Amino acid sequence: MTRRPLLLLFTVIPGIAQPVPSQRLQLRLVPPPPPSYLRKPGIAQPQVTQIALYLADVFSIPGGTYGGLQLLNAQGREVKAWKFQLGWRNRLGQANLTYSIDYRADLLTINTTPVINGRDIAKIYFTLRDQQLHLIRIEDPNGKLIPNHYAFPNYEIGVPPPLADVEPNLHSQHPDEVLSALILLGGTHIDADSISPHAAEIDRILAKPAILQQIKTLTNANNTWIREAARQLAK
Repeated sequence: MTRRPLLLLFTVIPGIAQPVPSQRLQLRLVPPPPPSYLRKPGIAQPQVTQIALYLADVFSIPGGTYGGLQLLNAQGREVKAWKFQLGWRNRLGQANLTYSIDYRADLLTINTTPVINGRDIAKIYFTLRDQQLHLIRIEDPNGKLIPNHYAFPNYEIGVPPPLADVEPNLHSQHPDEVLSALILLGGTHIDADSISPHAAEIDRILAKPAILQQIKTLTNANNTWIREAARQLAK
């Protein structure tokens, strides 16, 4: 059970300092780069002209899938990049980048299907805005929210926000930042056989009355995904 990695290139209109609404982007497949091509984020923030999405399907069972997102300037040099997991015991399907008016960001949707006891995850959603990547939702085939799993590292999906950003993100005016905080706070951090590196800090954050009040407020948010994530966390 082996599939080659794919590289998807989204070409951005030159002259714009950050990714533009993706209905203006052209998607094409190119030969995959070697795995070492997925580098750590750069420091410089020059003009971005391409968004490169790397997808590597599962190579063996048990095993997982992963992705990488890279912002490139006009000279093909890296502006910023991320590497992240996309599931365990799953196969990758279609990936789409579309502009979301609700989030004022490019919305990356990746479809997956489970294999041999994998979690029943159908869609994973990220936003890319202001050169920041946010995991905002994981869904089952019925469109129901699924919590992320942090206790076992191989189960974790996406890149969690810095713990220092979690509290301010809960009060953010950007819905994707709110969702990224709710995803982390509402994830599984303690399992019978393992514990996540975030568990102690998550417990400290959730012990604050002001945080609990904000989560309660978010259970009535206008944004459906925020409302659902807050209600799942408040249970």
